[in-house]
Amino acid sequence: MKPKIFILSLIFLILFLVSCTKEIPEAAPAPEPSSGTQWGSIQPSSRVKEPAQNAEIMALLEKNKDVTNYHYVFDADNAGGYEVFILGSKIKKAYLEAKPLRGDIFYNTIYLDMETKTAIGLCNKPGVTCGAIWNKAYALDYELENVGPTPAEIIAKVRNPQEVGSEVLMNRALTIIEYVNSEGNKERLSLDNFYGLPSRQAIYSSAEDGAEIEESHTFTRLSVGQVREEEITLPEEYVMQE
Repeated sequence: MKPKIFILSLIFLILFLVSCTKEIPEAAPAPEPSSGTQWGSIQPSSRVKEPAQNAEIMALLEKNKDVTNYHYVFDADNAGGYEVFILGSKIKKAYLEAKPLRGDIFYNTIYLDMETKTAIGLCNKPGVTCGAIWNKAYALDYELENVGPTPAEIIAKVRNPQEVGSEVLMNRALTIIEYVNSEGNKERLSLDNFYGLPSRQAIYSSAEDGAEIEESHTFTRLSVGQVREEEITLPEEYVMQE
């Protein structure tokens, strides 16, 4: 009988130990400190105060912001308007009407060098105005004859633009943007949808609604990458005069 009792006692002992043994759960990871900001949300303390910029407008402004080869006509409807050819640091400026230099000497075309800050003028319009001074060139005042601001220089100053409309000028589709310039005045630019350069500029007297236009310009017949070296180089047959 004793072996039986021993075996039964052993079985009861094993069952007792199994029933008393509990699985110890793994320790839960400690919660990470909460930042109070969910991914993708904007909290009041970090909310953007400026209106979100239109990605399409920014892409349009980026198109030719660093352009160094382009052509346009400045204020084509005004007597003082002129045509501009830019290639690198060289510029040719051609007035729509000849201008007097002194006495019976006129000029209508100027070759500008932005590096040497020089300007050379000549008269090459058909007719009697240029007849007596054909193939003669004259030194001009660089600061007086320098063009500007150019379309590329204008868009380089744009900050926080907002799209306000569209228009068509000389069969070109334009997007109108508005921003407050460095002088604190509202400025509107009509950007060519293909080139991203302004075809029209309007500067207002202030940033307030209802402010009047103080200055306006047009930049028509825009083209990029088509100016040739010979177009901005003084022709060899022209001789500098005293």
